[in-house]
Amino acid sequence: MRPLQRVPERMPIHQAELVGLCALREAAGVTDLFVPARRAQVHTMETLCERALQGGAAGVSLGPGYAPGSSLEEMEALCAMARKYGRPAAIDTRMYAMTDLNSLQEAIELAEVTGCRMIISHFEYQYGVGIEYKALEMLELARDRGVDMRLDSGMYKDWCSSVGSALFEPVTMRDNGIELRHLRIITGEHIGLVPDQALYEHLREAHPCDAVVVNTGSEEAVYTIQRYPLTMVSTDTGSYAPGEGHPQIAGSFPRYLRKMVVERGELSWEQAVYHTTLLPAQTMGFSRKGRIRTGMDADLLVFDPETIRDRADFPGLGRPDAAPEGIRFVIVSGEVAAENGRATGVMAGKAMDSFDSIYPTHSAKAGD
Repeated sequence: MRPLQRVPERMPIHQAELVGLCALREAAGVTDLFVPARRAQVHTMETLCERALQGGAAGVSLGPGYAPGSSLEEMEALCAMARKYGRPAAIDTRMYAMTDLNSLQEAIELAEVTGCRMIISHFEYQYGVGIEYKALEMLELARDRGVDMRLDSGMYKDWCSSVGSALFEPVTMRDNGIELRHLRIITGEHIGLVPDQALYEHLREAHPCDAVVVNTGSEEAVYTIQRYPLTMVSTDTGSYAPGEGHPQIAGSFPRYLRKMVVERGELSWEQAVYHTTLLPAQTMGFSRKGRIRTGMDADLLVFDPETIRDRADFPGLGRPDAAPEGIRFVIVSGEVAAENGRATGVMAGKAMDSFDSIYPTHSAKAGD
C-alpha cells in the first residue's frame, strides 16, 4: 500500500490539498483505469482517505473522467468519509458525451445519498457547450431539495489535459465529438501544432504528459456560468515550463475582474471580490480567510481596478505565463510575496490543515 504524499512545509502562497480518487485507487493497487476497485480495495481507499482527512486534507477530489472504471461504490465511500470529517467533495464529472447531463445527475445523487457538500469542478469545460442553462437549473432543483451543491468554473472556453489521459482515448473523443482538428499541443517539442493521426498516436505513446488544449465550449457560456450566485472562479492546475501551457494559471483571476466588472458590468466590485475570496473560504471551511478584520489571516491582494487585466494567451498567440497588469501587491501571512508582478522570494505560505467543519453542529476533528 503506497503512502500518500504531503506538500512542502513552506511555499510562496498557502495551499490546501484534497485527497484524490485516482491517487487512492493507485495506492490501493487498482492498476487499470477502466475497471472498478474490488471490495477490499475500496476498503483500503477508505482507510487511506480517512488517514488523509485526519491529517488535515481539505476534502475529497473525484475525477471519474480520468478513471472511467470508477464505481459509485468507490465514490460514495469517499464522499461519506468527507461528510464524516466535515469536509466537502469536489468532482470533475465524467465525459459520457458532449451534451450529456447524466454525469451531473450522478454527482447530484452522490451528494444527496451521502449528505456531503459537492463542488462541481470546471463547470464551463463540462457543460458550457449549449447545455449550461439546463445544467444550472439541475443544480437549483437539487438545492431546492436540500442538496448542498456548489461549483467552480474558469474564464476560458478551451480546456486542457495530458494527451495520455483517459480523456483522450479514441472512444471518449468520439463520444464527445472531439476531433484532432479541435486539439492544439501546448507543451513539449511539438508546441503550437494541431496533431494529425500519426502525431496523436506518437504523443500518447511516447509523450503522454504533454498537454493539449481542446477548442470546445462557448465564450458566452463562460459569463452565464460566472453570474450564478454560487460560482467560484477556478484556474485549473498545471506546472509548465516557461512559455508553455494554458493561460488560465496566469490569467484567470485578473481576466475575471476585468471582464465581469470593468468591461461587461456583470457584477459589482463587491460581488466579484466575494466570489473570489469569501465564497471559496466558506465553501471549504476556512474560517480565518475571506474577510479583512482583526483576527483573520493577513492574506491580501492589492490591485488597481482601473488597470487590472490579464496578458496571458495561448502558445502561438502570446505567452501563457505573461504576468497580469494592475496587481500591486500579493501579501501572504502579512508578508509581501509579490510586488508589481515580481516574486520577492518570501516563503510565507504553508500547507493548510483543515479542521473546521462545513456542516452545522458537527465535530470535524473527532470524525465521529
